[in-house]
Amino acid sequence: MGELKSLAFCVFLFAVTICGCSNEDPVENTSFKEARAFIAEHWSVDLLIAAYDPASTDAERAGEGRFYFPFFDPITEVNDLDNLPLWVPQEEDEQAYTGNAANWDQFIFGWDDYLRLSVARPEFDYEPTNTRTDLRQPWVSEYRNEFGQIMDFSEYDPGDR
Repeated sequence: MGELKSLAFCVFLFAVTICGCSNEDPVENTSFKEARAFIAEHWSVDLLIAAYDPASTDAERAGEGRFYFPFFDPITEVNDLDNLPLWVPQEEDEQAYTGNAANWDQFIFGWDDYLRLSVARPEFDYEPTNTRTDLRQPWVSEYRNEFGQIMDFSEYDPGDR
């Protein structure tokens, strides 16, 4: 019986180590505050909507969301964002809202330095594949990559989503 308790304790210690369990509120820790400020400065719901709005005239985003995610319904206003999988309004869960901006491809269009992917980019020697693989090019949004470092994602790789 003692062996089982020892094993259970080892598993517990391993889980605590892997999960980085802490009493600190993630919304109040320093890196999260920095990440929240970075999001406020460089990521926008309005820019995200522009990528999914069929009437958008945004030079970099118009049609991009619907091109790469044609199975999502058009989005023309904030209330329509519920059509995006994993969308969480900032007011409901600030941590999820902040983390989603870098973690999931459907939110990449909200970064203010987003570069259109559905066209050739000779400056990067890149031809679009017309698949979501395009969204994982590191030059698509330098801010997204920088945000990954701020959030201290282990070995952050924009292609690993």
